[in-house]
Amino acid sequence: RSMPPMWRRIIGLLVTALVLYGVAPAVLQVLDAWPEVVDIEPYWFAAMIAAQVLSWAGMWLLQRLAVDARSWWPVVTSQLASGAFGRVVPGGGAAAGALQYGMLVQSGVSSSLAGIGLGVSSIVLLATLTALPVLALPAIVLGLAVPTRLLQAALVGSALFVALLAV
Repeated sequence: RSMPPMWRRIIGLLVTALVLYGVAPAVLQVLDAWPEVVDIEPYWFAAMIAAQVLSWAGMWLLQRLAVDARSWWPVVTSQLASGAFGRVVPGGGAAAGALQYGMLVQSGVSSSLAGIGLGVSSIVLLATLTALPVLALPAIVLGLAVPTRLLQAALVGSALFVALLAV
């Protein structure tokens, strides 16, 4: 027996309210920064879009190789869906990883390859991010004036990079 239409609407409204409650902080943060957008030169928008697309393409390539997927479709869709999901639910990173794993397995990737591949791609991404502050070290060694926070980030990033390299 099906549910009465009124109850379906009430449940739909409750689900909508929960989703809006989860999304509201991100929306408010974007709206709060809106006045600063007019100060950005238009060519930077093209550069930002290109950098984001290249970032996604690199992640998709890494994950496709790591999970040994034959097709791009499951890797691309699972990564985009899990990234969006992880931003709006509590425990975002864990929930996103579980969603991506489930989507990959459902698309035909073996469960062991999906788990290992996602773990390996996460470690490679973390190692890359921790290595980025190392790029500031030549400026520090050459004696250029470096902001204190950048120096701290470079030292912490270097230590994390060395630790990950050792592991």
